[in-house]
Amino acid sequence: MYQEHPDFEPPKDTNTKIWRYMDLPKFLSLLESSSLYFVRADKFADPYEGTIPTITAENITGSFTEFENAAEMGKTLLHLFDMNRKLMLVNCWYQSDYESDAMWQLYSNSGIAIQTTFGNLKEAVSGSGDRVLIGQVKYIDYEKEGLYFLSGLAPFLFKRLSFEHEKELRAVIWNIPDTNEKDFNNDTIPIEVLDHGKFSKIDLDTLIESIYVSPVAPAWFQTLVTSILKRYGINKPVIHSTLYTIDKIIHTTTKPKEEITVSRELLDHLYRKDSYRINIEMLKAERERSREYDNFLNDLKSMETEIEKVRFGPPPQLEGKEALLHFSEEKRSREQLNDIFNASQFKTLYYITGKVDITLRAIATSQLTEKEKELLQKKIIYFYSENIFHPAFLFTEQFAELGSENPAFDAFTGFTTIMAHLIAELKV
Repeated sequence: MYQEHPDFEPPKDTNTKIWRYMDLPKFLSLLESSSLYFVRADKFADPYEGTIPTITAENITGSFTEFENAAEMGKTLLHLFDMNRKLMLVNCWYQSDYESDAMWQLYSNSGIAIQTTFGNLKEAVSGSGDRVLIGQVKYIDYEKEGLYFLSGLAPFLFKRLSFEHEKELRAVIWNIPDTNEKDFNNDTIPIEVLDHGKFSKIDLDTLIESIYVSPVAPAWFQTLVTSILKRYGINKPVIHSTLYTIDKIIHTTTKPKEEITVSRELLDHLYRKDSYRINIEMLKAERERSREYDNFLNDLKSMETEIEKVRFGPPPQLEGKEALLHFSEEKRSREQLNDIFNASQFKTLYYITGKVDITLRAIATSQLTEKEKELLQKKIIYFYSENIFHPAFLFTEQFAELGSENPAFDAFTGFTTIMAHLIAELKV
C-alpha cells in the first residue's frame, strides 16, 4: 500500500504526468506478473546510489568525539548505511509533461513507455502487500553539498547532478519487517536480503493511462503491442511517438537526383549571417500579451471561485449564485439595509461587482489586440449577467425604494445600472 513519509516529497498535483520507459521483455514481464519490479539500490549502474555525500560522512565520523571508541562508532554507523543499500528496493519513473529523447535513446527501436500520473501510481500500489513510499529525487553536488537531516531513507532521495536529466520520481520499498506486526523474542531482527529485487503487485488498469512506442519503431511494432495488450485484457490507447516526425509544412523531401534551380542572389542572401533575423522584441511583446490574456482569464476564474463559496439559508443551504439570489430577494427595513454591508453574502456581491469593474477597465487599457479585448470583455460580461446581475439589480431596487445614503451603495447602484444597459445592448 502507499504510505506517506516526511522524507518523501511527492508531486503537489496528483495529475502530474510520469513515464516509465522499458524494452519489450520488461513490458511483457509487467503484464504477465501484474507487478512492478523493485531493484536493490546497490544493483544500479550508478555506484553512488543510496550512498552518503562526503560532507555528511565526515560529519558522522566526527560526531562521537566524547566517546573513547568514537572512530569505531562512526565506522559502524557508516557501515550500517552502506548495508542499508541492500535493503532498499527502488522503481524509477520519469516526471515530465513531455516525452524524453534521452530515455528513448536508451531503448532504441523496441522501446515502450507507460504514460500515467502520480495519482494513478499511488492508487495502483494500494492493493500491494508492500509498504510503498513515493517521492521526488533531488540532485546535488556530492563533493560540496550534504544531507543535514539524515535518516535511513534520506540517501535514496538524492542523486548526483549528472543525473538531473532523469527528473526522477521513485517508488521505494524498504525491505525490513514490520516490527509492529511481528513478535520477536529479543532485540535483534532477522532481515532477508534479496538477490536482486522483488515484484510488487499493482492494478495495471489503474496504473496505465496510455502506452507509447518508440518514435523509431516500425509500424508493425505498434500493432504488436496493441495485440499483446488485448491478449491481457487491457484496453488502453497505444500511441506511436511522433517525437522525430517533422511537420510537412516546414519540411519537403526531394526525389533522388532531382535538380534544384536557385538564383545566385538568393544563395548569397541565405549565406549571410542573420539573413532572416527574428524580431526578438516582437516575440517578447507577443509573450507579454499572451501572459496578460492568461492573467485576465485567471481573474475570471478567481471570481467564479468566490461565487462558489457563497452559502445562504437554513439547512439545506443554498450555494453559489442561487444563494446570492435568494439572499437578495429578502425584504429589509432601512436599518437592516444599512447593516447589510457586513453580511458575507453582500460582501462577496460587492467585491465581485468591483472586481468586474476594475477588470473591464484594465482590459480596455491593456496591450491586447482589439479582438482579444472584445472576447475577454464578453466573457466577463456574460459571467456578470449569469451570476451577479440579478441579485445586484434586486438590491439596487431596494436601495432606490428605501433611499439609502451609503456612498458604497451608490457606487454599487451606479455600476449595476451601467451594466444593465451594456447587457441589453450586447443582448447577453
